[in-house]
Amino acid sequence: MSLEVAAVGKKKLLVLNSKTDARAKYGSLLESGTYQCVYLTDHLIDPARYLEDISPDLLLVSLEWLPQWRIFIANARRRDIPTVYSVDGVLDWTYTWNNQAYIGEHGTAFQPLLSDYLCVIGAHQARLLASLGLKNNIRIVGLPRLENFSRDRIIRPDRTPTILIATANTWSLNDEHAACVRQALRDLKAYFDASSCVKPVWRISKELAREIDVELSFEGTLEQSLCEVTGLVSFVSTVLLEGMLKGVPTCLIDYRSEPVWVETAWQIRSREHIPRVVQELISPSLEKLAYQRFCLEDELESEGPEHRFSEVIATALQWNGSAIHELESGQSGPIDFMRVHSQISAFSIKSEALLQYELDACYKHIDNNREQMKLVQRWINESLAMKFLRGLKKLFGGGDISVVTRINRFLGEELNEQDHR
Repeated sequence: MSLEVAAVGKKKLLVLNSKTDARAKYGSLLESGTYQCVYLTDHLIDPARYLEDISPDLLLVSLEWLPQWRIFIANARRRDIPTVYSVDGVLDWTYTWNNQAYIGEHGTAFQPLLSDYLCVIGAHQARLLASLGLKNNIRIVGLPRLENFSRDRIIRPDRTPTILIATANTWSLNDEHAACVRQALRDLKAYFDASSCVKPVWRISKELAREIDVELSFEGTLEQSLCEVTGLVSFVSTVLLEGMLKGVPTCLIDYRSEPVWVETAWQIRSREHIPRVVQELISPSLEKLAYQRFCLEDELESEGPEHRFSEVIATALQWNGSAIHELESGQSGPIDFMRVHSQISAFSIKSEALLQYELDACYKHIDNNREQMKLVQRWINESLAMKFLRGLKKLFGGGDISVVTRINRFLGEELNEQDHR
């Protein structure tokens, strides 16, 4: 946890990320000197008290499902402190609806949404979330961290074509997803092992690399790697957007039978698709390259994301909370264009749902505090036990000194140590 010193009069932002993580999500926006930023990642016993002590003008979050973050947002609503939620990547069906391994034990994604503003990366993402009940909260921003993303490429026709294979940092969200990723990677490896006309470049997790027995290539940044490859094959990840932004023929690979929430010109949905798609990535048609540009424009707002994001923050800082509170008081359905069809909106913003989600967070946070206290108690007990054993060693160790003398010396040392403290 750190506090940036700022001049008097600057608005204070409580950022629920580390400073390093915030830079990776928001680029240089928060380091411009415009705001006074407090970065928080620590576990707190009483988030509500901390919020009162810090008294920020705005809360900036990149996820809501952690119980402590939910308590922060719920208490910010009560204090009329606006909350801006920034979606920092692509959406995934499993992440939202069937994420037992990653989110399930903590909370839910967007169900319901607690924040006042929801910054999304593109028009497609905005339509997906708006259709499920969040239209009034949405602002299309883009990805601030890609503000200065270089689009330069190095194309060398005399070299063997290379295909970059990439996974997301969190490469699986449940057991079914993990099995599909592993099978897809084995099929890709089998294809490249049998082919001499194309070379794979693997940027996948170390765990997966060991499993399928391939050598990783992490020379330089991902941006540099994309600069030199012929094509890209990636699982659901923002890597897809970076590849398309770079102008690299980009393919989504996904063996799951779930809806795809990121559109690309090329897709591999089974082993049989691999040979043809790889050849198309090496020699892409103009028609599919044009469609890829269309997909990119729909998936990612690339014009001035930092400026767009700063405008949302500026708007939020001028808001006093009355508008949304006013709607909540007279309406129990979702606050969007689907009001007459609230029964089909899984993302309905009802006061009862918000309260239930906050209570769930409180119970989980209490359980988490208990676990933390157990760890502290265990550490104390282990420390006392070691102290007791050291005492016994001093009292009954070898030598000609009597036990009474040893006891007196031991007690004297302990008294001196307490006086020193």
